[in-house]
Amino acid sequence: MPQDITIVTHGSVSLPSTGKEGPFVHIACCCGNIISRSFAKYELNEGKKREILSAACGAGVAVSAVLSESCVENAIELFA
Repeated sequence: MPQDITIVTHGSVSLPSTGKEGPFVHIACCCGNIISRSFAKYELNEGKKREILSAACGAGVAVSAVLSESCVENAIELFA
Protein backbone atom coordinates (compact mmCIF):
# COMPACT_ATOMS: atom_id res chain seq x y z
CA MET A 1 0.00 0.00 0.00
CA PRO A 2 2.72 2.60 0.78
CA GLN A 3 4.35 1.78 -2.54
CA ASP A 4 1.10 2.56 -4.36
CA ILE A 5 0.87 5.95 -2.68
CA THR A 6 4.50 6.70 -3.54
CA ILE A 7 4.00 5.74 -7.18
CA VAL A 8 0.87 7.91 -7.46
CA THR A 9 2.48 10.98 -5.94
CA HIS A 10 5.74 10.54 -7.86
CA GLY A 11 3.86 10.16 -11.14
CA SER A 12 1.75 13.22 -10.49
CA VAL A 13 4.76 15.36 -9.60
CA SER A 14 6.81 14.40 -12.63
CA LEU A 15 4.16 15.22 -15.24
CA PRO A 16 5.45 17.85 -17.67
CA SER A 17 3.65 21.18 -17.60
CA THR A 18 0.13 19.98 -16.86
CA GLY A 19 -0.90 23.04 -14.90
CA LYS A 20 -2.47 23.09 -11.49
CA GLU A 21 -5.12 20.48 -12.41
CA GLY A 22 -2.66 17.82 -13.60
CA PRO A 23 -1.60 16.29 -10.30
CA PHE A 24 -5.16 16.27 -8.93
CA VAL A 25 -6.52 14.61 -12.07
CA HIS A 26 -3.74 12.02 -12.02
CA ILE A 27 -4.29 11.11 -8.37
CA ALA A 28 -8.08 10.97 -8.82
CA CYS A 29 -7.77 8.72 -11.89
CA CYS A 30 -5.36 6.42 -10.06
CA CYS A 31 -7.83 6.14 -7.18
CA GLY A 32 -10.66 5.49 -9.63
CA ASN A 33 -8.64 2.76 -11.30
CA ILE A 34 -7.91 1.09 -7.96
CA ILE A 35 -11.57 1.30 -6.95
CA SER A 36 -12.72 -0.11 -10.29
CA ARG A 37 -10.52 -3.16 -9.75
CA SER A 38 -12.27 -3.84 -6.45
CA PHE A 39 -15.60 -4.68 -8.11
CA ALA A 40 -16.00 -7.40 -10.74
CA LYS A 41 -18.80 -5.41 -12.42
CA TYR A 42 -16.36 -2.64 -13.28
CA GLU A 43 -13.21 -4.70 -13.68
CA LEU A 44 -14.65 -6.85 -16.47
CA ASN A 45 -16.52 -4.09 -18.32
CA GLU A 46 -14.31 -1.52 -20.08
CA GLY A 47 -17.24 0.85 -20.68
CA LYS A 48 -18.08 1.00 -16.98
CA LYS A 49 -14.39 1.43 -16.12
CA ARG A 50 -14.21 4.42 -18.50
CA GLU A 51 -17.24 5.94 -16.78
CA ILE A 52 -15.47 5.70 -13.42
CA LEU A 53 -12.27 7.18 -14.82
CA SER A 54 -14.22 10.02 -16.47
CA ALA A 55 -15.93 10.80 -13.18
CA ALA A 56 -12.59 10.65 -11.37
CA CYS A 57 -11.07 13.05 -13.91
CA GLY A 58 -13.92 15.48 -13.36
CA ALA A 59 -13.51 15.16 -9.60
CA GLY A 60 -9.80 15.97 -9.90
CA VAL A 61 -10.52 19.12 -11.90
CA ALA A 62 -13.25 20.14 -9.44
CA VAL A 63 -10.97 19.64 -6.46
CA SER A 64 -8.24 21.78 -8.00
CA ALA A 65 -10.75 24.55 -8.74
CA VAL A 66 -12.19 24.46 -5.22
CA LEU A 67 -8.76 24.42 -3.60
CA SER A 68 -7.49 27.36 -5.60
CA GLU A 69 -10.67 29.33 -4.91
CA SER A 70 -10.54 28.67 -1.18
CA CYS A 71 -6.83 29.56 -1.07
CA VAL A 72 -7.55 32.92 -2.72
CA GLU A 73 -10.41 33.59 -0.30
CA ASN A 74 -8.21 32.74 2.69
CA ALA A 75 -5.44 34.99 1.43
CA ILE A 76 -7.89 37.87 0.94
CA GLU A 77 -9.23 37.44 4.48
CA LEU A 78 -5.71 37.14 5.90
CA PHE A 79 -4.38 40.32 4.29
CA ALA A 80 -7.56 42.42 4.36
